[in-house]
Amino acid sequence: MSGEKYIRHKYLKPNAIEARLYQQTIFAETLKGNTLVVLPTGLGKTIILALLAAKRMEQYPDSFILILAPTKPLVEQHLKTFRKVFNIIEEEIIMLSGAILPEKRVRLWRQGQIIIATPQIVENDLINGRVNLKRCSLLGVDEAHRAVGDYAYVYVAKQYMQQAAHPLILGITASPGSDQTKIQEVCKNLAIRRVETRMETSKDVKPYVQKTEVEWVHIELPEKFKRIKTLLERSLSQKLKQLKSLGWLESANVSSVSRRDLLKLPPQITKQFDKNENVSEIYAALGAVGSAIRLTHALELLETQGISSLLSYFDKMQQEARGKKASQNLLRLLQENALIVSYDIARQIQSEQVEHPKIPALIKIVQETIAEHPTSRILVFTQYRNSAKKLAEILNSLENIHASRFVGQASKAGDKGFSQKKQLEVMQQFRDGVYNCLVATSVGEEGLDVSECDLVVFYDCVPSAIRSIQRRGRTGRKRAGKVVVLITKGTRDEGYFWAARYKERRMKQNLRELAQYSKQQPDLQQRSIEDFFAAASNEQRIEEDAVSTEEQIDELFILSDEALSKFEAELEQQTSSTQPSFSSEKKAEIAEVFQAPPKGSPEKAIVIVDTREAKSGIAKELSLFDLNLSLMQLPIGDYILSSRVGVERKDVADFSQSIIDGRL
Repeated sequence: MSGEKYIRHKYLKPNAIEARLYQQTIFAETLKGNTLVVLPTGLGKTIILALLAAKRMEQYPDSFILILAPTKPLVEQHLKTFRKVFNIIEEEIIMLSGAILPEKRVRLWRQGQIIIATPQIVENDLINGRVNLKRCSLLGVDEAHRAVGDYAYVYVAKQYMQQAAHPLILGITASPGSDQTKIQEVCKNLAIRRVETRMETSKDVKPYVQKTEVEWVHIELPEKFKRIKTLLERSLSQKLKQLKSLGWLESANVSSVSRRDLLKLPPQITKQFDKNENVSEIYAALGAVGSAIRLTHALELLETQGISSLLSYFDKMQQEARGKKASQNLLRLLQENALIVSYDIARQIQSEQVEHPKIPALIKIVQETIAEHPTSRILVFTQYRNSAKKLAEILNSLENIHASRFVGQASKAGDKGFSQKKQLEVMQQFRDGVYNCLVATSVGEEGLDVSECDLVVFYDCVPSAIRSIQRRGRTGRKRAGKVVVLITKGTRDEGYFWAARYKERRMKQNLRELAQYSKQQPDLQQRSIEDFFAAASNEQRIEEDAVSTEEQIDELFILSDEALSKFEAELEQQTSSTQPSFSSEKKAEIAEVFQAPPKGSPEKAIVIVDTREAKSGIAKELSLFDLNLSLMQLPIGDYILSSRVGVERKDVADFSQSIIDGRL
């Protein structure tokens, strides 16, 4: 399959893929069964996927290849790569997106030889019966570490293994997770039989690894910042003491109660409604944990982001408190002396035109880089949208710096998100040099090939090994790169930094052991992988539980503005004065579904599923039965079974709250 310098294959263009021994070695292993490949960023995971796709097309000429990627920009990136290297008609390499009408997608599923899509599109088409994966000879899963929980990868992989005549799965990632439980879940959900991993220090990989220099810049927090920090921690301590007295925490020490501890409490507390416990104590506990999370968020903004972000959050809380449906807990919190004084000090700092001590350090780093190498590309990472906006404005005011923020799709008042089209446009402008600096939130961390990037700056630290590895991987892809990490002394920055480093070391150790184990088991089956993890020492498990937060919680609750707003909305859900109803157009649309069942299946029952329920386990389980499912946005209810019967799904906490606030 290989020539002297380039791979030769009838489905691959000549001189398109350089022959690298480690890629060919890993490729040979992937032929033996479902495989998880873990390679450092920039070492050609996608090329291994392309080699395997070409081989499967050769083995099964009437089959098609399905490649999944978590975002549209990544899907477009794969589309470009596959069209660049494959020697087939370009129109047979197809990208599926939600912008394509369902009827047209049905045709594209039939005509595509290589189909690239987000997993949500495939999941929806499977649920609606628009596609059967019997002819699919390879399922490629990019950023395979996402195959956990109820993410669409899990459902698609399960359906694929059931439907495909000749199934084979290849998962690729640079960072599958730091603990054995996470890696085990990924392997289980993708039916993985083998694990192939290489580190930067592996002998066969080392010649291709670009050097990445890492520098840590430690920054002192100013005295006025420390005063606010002390005030907020004092208020937080009171809330923790209340939670401890109610039996929800073992310790009220601010430094020993983690964000993970607080975020785990609301679901546990709301379960008490079902047990007819003391309702006043339940609400007191919910109020205390809500205030504690607000204070934790404020502290994080102060320590790691800047005064503008903190004041913006204070203003947001005050605006919410002036609303008709403001919670009493929020009103009480804002009336505390600690909050009032903190707000005044923050305003004073802002009037002195001080933002955060990190900003002068960032400006110095960016200016020196551009002065030394005028064609450099710089990527600055921050967790928060407000910070991204502020930093982009500051950097844009500097000579020879052309900066843009790079954020996700969600929009909120005064802050319009980036559509996927806009993301692709800005990323291309960055590659072309229109911008020489991007200030990105997490949307810029994963997978995107920014080979022109010379410098990555962590404006803040993240406790996730996955996100830390992904951030670093944006530089040093095709030439030497540099990473600068800004760390505020004595703050969450330090804790997050060490947590991420510990998790990364642990991840590499787990992968080495699992890869070695899989090589010792020539006929490795799923049960064998589970046995491997079961054999891990109890001592290691205890250590893993004690050290730091779970990766999944880090992913879901990094306490971004959006995540916190969602939490607050759910915690303080109020009665809506306007009840939704079905419009005449929606009634006609529903009637049409029931009057015109799909051709060729008149005996099948029809169930209309609200689009918001598509991700639920119920919708996925229904798709396994002999039913015709139709996804539709419903103003009321979650499922419609006929013109007379609708179903609203509620969990215990929501059901109880609905009775209390009068919705039921």
